[in-house]
Amino acid sequence: AASGAVNQTRNWTYTKTPLALPVDPYRVERMQGKECDIFPQTLAEAVFMPDGSSVAGPVIGRNVIRSYPVASGQSIQAGDVVDVVEGKVQKSAMPVENVKTVFDNGAATLGTSVLRLSDNLNVVCYLYQNGSTYWPCVHLIDDTGTVVGQTNRQVIENVNASNIMAARLSDTQFLVGYLKDRSLHVNVGTVSGKSISFKGSFGVDSAFNSYYAFATLPNGRVAVVYKAIIAGSSKLRVRVYTLSSSSLGSVYTRDVTGESQSYISAAAISEERVCICFADDNDGSKGKAVIAAINGSDAVTWGEVVTFEDSRILVPDVCVSGSDAIVFFKTTYTTPDVSNQHVRLLKVSNNVISLPNEKKTIWNRGSGNAENPISISQVGEKYVCLIPPGNSIYGSPAIVVSRNADALESGEAFQFCKNVAKALSACAVSGNNLIVAYADAGNSIYGTVTTLTISGNQIAGSFVDGSQDAIALKSGTAGQSIEVIYSGTVAADWVTEGQVISSPGVYGAGVLDGVLQVWSKDRPDNVVTGTYIGDGAPSQTIQLGFTPKAVLVCKNGILSRGYQSHYAEGLALDGYPAAESNSNVVSVVEGGFQVFDGTSANYNGRTNVASQKYYYLTWK
Repeated sequence: AASGAVNQTRNWTYTKTPLALPVDPYRVERMQGKECDIFPQTLAEAVFMPDGSSVAGPVIGRNVIRSYPVASGQSIQAGDVVDVVEGKVQKSAMPVENVKTVFDNGAATLGTSVLRLSDNLNVVCYLYQNGSTYWPCVHLIDDTGTVVGQTNRQVIENVNASNIMAARLSDTQFLVGYLKDRSLHVNVGTVSGKSISFKGSFGVDSAFNSYYAFATLPNGRVAVVYKAIIAGSSKLRVRVYTLSSSSLGSVYTRDVTGESQSYISAAAISEERVCICFADDNDGSKGKAVIAAINGSDAVTWGEVVTFEDSRILVPDVCVSGSDAIVFFKTTYTTPDVSNQHVRLLKVSNNVISLPNEKKTIWNRGSGNAENPISISQVGEKYVCLIPPGNSIYGSPAIVVSRNADALESGEAFQFCKNVAKALSACAVSGNNLIVAYADAGNSIYGTVTTLTISGNQIAGSFVDGSQDAIALKSGTAGQSIEVIYSGTVAADWVTEGQVISSPGVYGAGVLDGVLQVWSKDRPDNVVTGTYIGDGAPSQTIQLGFTPKAVLVCKNGILSRGYQSHYAEGLALDGYPAAESNSNVVSVVEGGFQVFDGTSANYNGRTNVASQKYYYLTWK
């Protein structure tokens, strides 16, 4: 056997054995005016696996086939193009830029709140600037961000509003809240077909002060969590709005003095518990959390507060994670343009919060403005963090966070907006998709929506299949072992004649019903064949008019349909000559290839013996 180094870490080998061609070869193309029958399986010994190994594994005939387990979270179908990563089969996704849709280009948008109402129907509530006034407005949008029904903005109430927020009550109704004259009011919207009507707003609590949050509960209920000033002291309060009675329930106050809550966020983590996070301005704006247990009668029992961050925090947001919660928050900036973004698991047992791990920093560039809210949303088994930066240098990133037991890990950031995404909000929609509403600072602060898709720990506008290593011969799910083929011809009952499987790296074709032929990713597009006569000189250059990617030299006729012995004297790659006994056999040179007449007693390993006819295959 002869061998040569293909790169610094991998070696290829080939064996000089007669290659018996099939009786009915699959004709691929015509080159130089003659028929050229190509059999990738006859060159299988020169194929390398993406895991770094050579073909010294299970090779079936001259086909290169391997068996690997399917990676976690993956489902593979026979015929899928797949990648092998760290010894496991997976489909690799390539990110595609997200599409942005302006839902209101009349004037600047001050705030947004988007919610999932029903299948392919979402509600985005927002504040529209009308001179010095901000009207609370609403649109219906589908999962692509396209406005449904009324294209002009619908004004919820003709008032100067701020701090808008919305929560789902049913498939057709939602609760919207906003401040007017610094007082919190709520209003119920009802969707009928493609139109929306409102009952009229009413106040929540005359003691309300500045901050509030909604948490959606089962059975048409929404917990309204807010800050109130009672006898000069700041208190947390909860009232539950119930759709069946069209009213707010009793007021429940957390009767603890010494706190001053700001930037309140809340999320229902079970049917009876709401996790509330806030910054305590009376304690250095430290990040704190508490559980409000709400029974079927809407009575509230308070848990003990915990401090999840000992330094100053800004605009926290919290979401459910099983029976626990994950809080996403900024720590105080070191400059007006820079602060750090973190996530931390809040483990909940009954009404008690524990902190099993330290915070996880997921972003530390350009995100210092406290006015721009951040957002975290649960999407399937993942959590998506959205960050509006303090400036547009880094754009606005989306980052996927995964939970493994009590550990949180983050993926790579994806820039969903090239500018600052102000006043953003988000909610999960169908599948692994998330719809985001925001005011685009790079486009006159117009109200904008976009849809993002999660794939593993990646997020983007969408994904296309970027797999290219091999083709799956069998179907399988996570943990199951399946066979994949890198090159060769194999029986496959699922393939039909003429069927094509294409990718950037591997190509398959149904030669006949049930017969699959596969080329490896390095298969060149054009094959040129020819002959030359050895001249007996130490070396001879065969001019082709192009520099080939690879050259195979044989002694006997390689185009015969009958059985013959075909001694492959050398397979050379560009930059890696074939050699035997430390002497070159074939090498690729500019414009062609070079052959040699060595000193071996027999003709093996000699490609320029005087008067000897040689046949060659070259790949352009």
